[in-house]
Amino acid sequence: RRRPTSVSSAMFMLGRNIDGFSSVRLAGVGYRLVLTIAIGTLLLVPSGLMVPTQAIFGGPGVVAAEPTIRSVPRTRAHDFSGGIEWLNTSQPITLEQLRGKIVLLDFWTYCCINCLQTLPDLKRLEQEFPDQLVVIGIHAPKFFGERDTQNIREAIMRHGIQHPILNDANAIVAKRYGIPGWPALRLIDPQGYLVAAHDGEATFGMLKTLLRNAVAKYRREGTLD
Repeated sequence: RRRPTSVSSAMFMLGRNIDGFSSVRLAGVGYRLVLTIAIGTLLLVPSGLMVPTQAIFGGPGVVAAEPTIRSVPRTRAHDFSGGIEWLNTSQPITLEQLRGKIVLLDFWTYCCINCLQTLPDLKRLEQEFPDQLVVIGIHAPKFFGERDTQNIREAIMRHGIQHPILNDANAIVAKRYGIPGWPALRLIDPQGYLVAAHDGEATFGMLKTLLRNAVAKYRREGTLD
């Protein structure tokens, strides 16, 4: 009798593009079925859940192959209380201090590979929008050891992170923003309102388009410094 191949009898893990809280474990499923599910997951997006960037800010949107970012009801952004320590800044940062700037919150943790892959894109965005954009990293730990500020400080040095980082050791800020996993991005407008969100690993092209359209919009409105 023909022995089953090791592929068809293996354990498969099919997860979202978020190193986070949800994944689906498939055991003993043939590779054809797994591949079909994976492709279907990538191609099918629930209607109304995701919108292109032009629906938020107007202007040209991202190309079809890019991920999309979803708009959220424009509500006052949550503050940063609950974080235990700030890094890469001489003093704690408040939303009031950021008025007139577009603020991009990056919810990450240093043991998340998708989070680390996002960091170079964030640096490029800061370089392309030096006067309009402020990036703030909210480090919400996945494992107990990631709560330690010194461990985060070493990760900051290791990866050359220059923007401010808040140690959200108890994930208080992350919970306020409804973060389902890592990485996750939240965009705050110059008046301090949450306007857009993305869960999972973004792309530079998507974020650059989003910010270019946002800068144009807020300049027209006169709210951007």
